[in-house]
Amino acid sequence: MTRTVAVPRDAHSYSRPNPAHHLSKAVSFIEGYLQYRRERRALLALSPHLLKDIGISRADAERIAHAPFSHWTKR
Repeated sequence: MTRTVAVPRDAHSYSRPNPAHHLSKAVSFIEGYLQYRRERRALLALSPHLLKDIGISRADAERIAHAPFSHWTKR
């Protein structure tokens, strides 16, 4: 007995990696890193008065700003 199965023409394409998806993920990662870097630089630029207003010390700001990027990314 022979069985015939209909497979959509584009079904095979789902198993192949999509280069655009990988590029999009890479661009998103870079954008996230650049935003992270801007925020950390802005934190270091705050005056002691402004740091006190948001409730952190200069030492806290230094620790936060110098934490590795991998500390802030999801695993």
